[in-house]
Order: sequence, then structure tokens, then C-alpha cells
Amino acid sequence: MKKFVALGDPSPLLKQSLINRGYSVIDLPRFSLLSGPVSSHCDMLFTTLRGKLFTSETYYEIARNQMDFIANANGFDIVLDPHSELSCYPDEARFNVLSFGDYVICNTKTVSPLIKYELCDIGVKVLHVNQGYTACSTAICGNGMITADNSICNAAFDNGISILKIREGYIELPGYSYGFIGGASGYCKATNTLYFNGKIEDHPDFADIKGFADERGVNLVSLGDWPLFDCGGMFFFA
Repeated sequence: MKKFVALGDPSPLLKQSLINRGYSVIDLPRFSLLSGPVSSHCDMLFTTLRGKLFTSETYYEIARNQMDFIANANGFDIVLDPHSELSCYPDEARFNVLSFGDYVICNTKTVSPLIKYELCDIGVKVLHVNQGYTACSTAICGNGMITADNSICNAAFDNGISILKIREGYIELPGYSYGFIGGASGYCKATNTLYFNGKIEDHPDFADIKGFADERGVNLVSLGDWPLFDCGGMFFFA
């Protein structure tokens, strides 16, 4: 089965590292309506939930081929959000939603109304957190999650979700004090592998991260020897 990964404007080294591991890379164009540092971040550009792909109507106009490819490859219906004021928070986080097992974790005050309507319609269990950048803040690691965010940790703990709390920082994101672990990584369920954009071994909490992954049989792979870098996440699919 062919393996794909969606990336927003990836660096040549990151892209080649994934190609060398057998993945076809889907390059997503930047979205000028988003603020510059995150204008190529997958977790800002779209999300997929319960058989649907949600994205901005305006972004779909410039990334139609890529969105159609992802949707068709996975049997998703595309849902377009007409809202176009996306240059700053909270509007830029309208698609920053984390789907994990039977749960959807998000800040219900910042997500797209179309997503909220969908969540109500299908009756999924929604965990509200204060963090608007939920997907960016959280790395899925098999049947567990890794984050530095307190509100996500508390919601996971209260609902019996295995979670590892790491310290903030140590991840680069130009224009911000630091980036996030979810934005610097991507989990491929098909291979049970958590990939990192950079060298996860240099993170001060690596021993805990490695132990957490080992408990779940998850492979950790650094895609390069550069410092961990928040690129908006890597979205893997078949």
C-alpha cells in the first residue's frame, strides 16, 4: 500500500528524509491569509474528522488539487468554511482540532462552527480545553498522547487517556518563543511510528518520551539531526 504524508511547504531535507523512508510527500501551498510563521502549517490549514475534511473555502481555491487528493484517497467528504478573517488568533486556529480515539479535543470557543455542528451531529465526546492550538500542542503516540499543555493534560487525565506531560520549549518556531511537540511531529498509525522534524534525542525529556513510546510499542524516528522544529505537523495517510 502506498504511503503518503501531507506537509506544508516542507524543507528539502525534511522532505527527502521522508521520501527515503518510502513516503510520497504532498506539498501544501502557503496560505497568505494566515500569519506568516504558521501560513504553511497543516494543523492550521485543514483537519479531518469522522470521514470529513474541513478547510477554508478560500484556501481550497489555491489548494484544490491537494485537498481533493487527500479526500479521495481516504474517502472523505470536503466541508468548506466561508470565514476568511484568519490572520490572527483565535480565527487562525479554526481547524486546530485533535481527534483521538473516541474523543475530539479542542477549544470549543475557537473551532469552526461547522466543526462544532458536525461534532454535535455525530454525538462524539468532545473534551473542551483552554488551548486553541490543540493539534499543534499534542503528539499522538499510539494509544497515548504527549503534550506540554496543562489543560490538555487535565482533560486527558479526567477521561482516562494516557498522557505524558513534558516541559515547554526546546522546539523552534520563528516568530514565537517556542513551538509545540505536535507541530514538530507526526504519528503514522500504519507503521506505529512517531516521526520528529529534528532530533528528538536532544529534548531534555527524551528519556521519558522514549519510555512512554516503548510502553506502547511505538517507534521514535528523528528525521534529521537539526534542532526540533515546529512545521505544523505531518499528516500521514494511506
